[in-house]
Amino acid sequence: MKSIALFLGVLFLMLLLFIPVGVIATFGDVELESIIFHVFMPKKDMSFDWLGDMSLYFFLAFISSLFLISLSIIGKRIKIIRNFLFVFIIIIICFDVFYIDSIFLVHEYILNQYHSSNFIENHYVDPKKVKFTFPQKKKNLIFIQVESLEASFQDREHGGLLDNNYIPELTKLAEENVNFSSSDLIGGAIVLPETGWTMGGLIAETAGIPLKSYKIHKSDDQIGNTYNQYKSFLSNVTSLGDILFSFGYKNYFILGSSKDFAAQGVFLKEHGEYTVYDYDFIKNNMKFEKPEEKWWGLLDRDVFEFSKNKLLSLSVSKEPFSVIIQTIDSHREGFLSPDCSSHYNELIKNVYACVSNHVNSFISWCKEQDFFKDTIIVVVGDHCNMSHSLFTENISKETGLYEGTSRKVYNVFINSPIQPIQEKNRLFSTMDIFPTILASMGVTIEGDRLGLGTNLFSDQKTLLEQYGYEFLYQELRKKSNFYNHKLLYSR
Repeated sequence: MKSIALFLGVLFLMLLLFIPVGVIATFGDVELESIIFHVFMPKKDMSFDWLGDMSLYFFLAFISSLFLISLSIIGKRIKIIRNFLFVFIIIIICFDVFYIDSIFLVHEYILNQYHSSNFIENHYVDPKKVKFTFPQKKKNLIFIQVESLEASFQDREHGGLLDNNYIPELTKLAEENVNFSSSDLIGGAIVLPETGWTMGGLIAETAGIPLKSYKIHKSDDQIGNTYNQYKSFLSNVTSLGDILFSFGYKNYFILGSSKDFAAQGVFLKEHGEYTVYDYDFIKNNMKFEKPEEKWWGLLDRDVFEFSKNKLLSLSVSKEPFSVIIQTIDSHREGFLSPDCSSHYNELIKNVYACVSNHVNSFISWCKEQDFFKDTIIVVVGDHCNMSHSLFTENISKETGLYEGTSRKVYNVFINSPIQPIQEKNRLFSTMDIFPTILASMGVTIEGDRLGLGTNLFSDQKTLLEQYGYEFLYQELRKKSNFYNHKLLYSR
């Protein structure tokens, strides 16, 4: 019995050692907040394909534990081995603590749960209290949220961080249309804390807030940290879909993964009555198949093909429509579509070149359709890429993550009836995309602010321009009672 308990204890230590390595290797530079969100999110039809990618690290933990237990058995008779094992385990415990903290900033996260901030409460603009004036002839919206698309994937000459430009078609689109940037070149949005993964990016760009979905404490007057205690989340938030729906729009969400992943379908159904077409629907109705067993979704080319058919049917109606199209080929290292070439020496570079071509081809098709004259197309990345293949030197030393100001999310606004007062040399985040999308459709927004976002077509300063990145980074990571009790949940 003692041997089993000892083995389980050592296995626990080895898991603490190897699992963080596996998480980084499998998911990239993921925020601790993202991990916590996915642990406590609704898990209906949740895929556990990632366990296969992590199997090596579980195996290493198991084998290491067996080896140490074997040493401990021998060490009962040999004192020097017993002493060595004792010292080694102490070192492992200390190393585990410091290693995990260095990767995920656990101490900072815990401290932030005990320090409240009124920043969100003082700066949040409730869209319910804002007057919107839509043009007499409402514009349709095609909002393409490209997985992990960064302006950083361009060469330095165009505003990126690399020697070569791996998204040339998207660069040209940005040059020919409206692209908000922090410089005179092609740039994009900063990723602030708690917005740096798929669901966090969706919330930031459609509701103008971070996704603070958890708390450590639980009491009668504090929320818990599991969704299943509540009927919904972000129930008191008014998002892009809510606003468009209230003004007569039909909303649609098209994606190549499951709508249940990270509860995206739940959020969009509750916020705008979106009709959702996800992996299962598209696969069954268009007869598209997954390219390989290891890839967990449909190819972007197939998602765009489905979107074309859907847009043609929607364009017949007299009602205005909004369509969110979410791609997945460029998730982490990415998956290279069979119709794309391999000109470069790294998979991720070829994937982004392919994504750039696919997005551009789809937009070119849209421009040839009758509905285009009445349609705004917005292309943005949802967050920065989490892969270790590129940008390693750009990971923030202060945060240990990628959210620093050097890497920025791509954006372009196509066919907007208005022009920005200042397009370049703006400091902004993905939360500013929310009101900016509405403004690009010709909508007048009273005060030019929604959520924590600012309309970039206006001359209003963003929160980043007012306070700077470091201040916002610290404030947004702290506990917000206003967010927890007024925005997040409904009992």
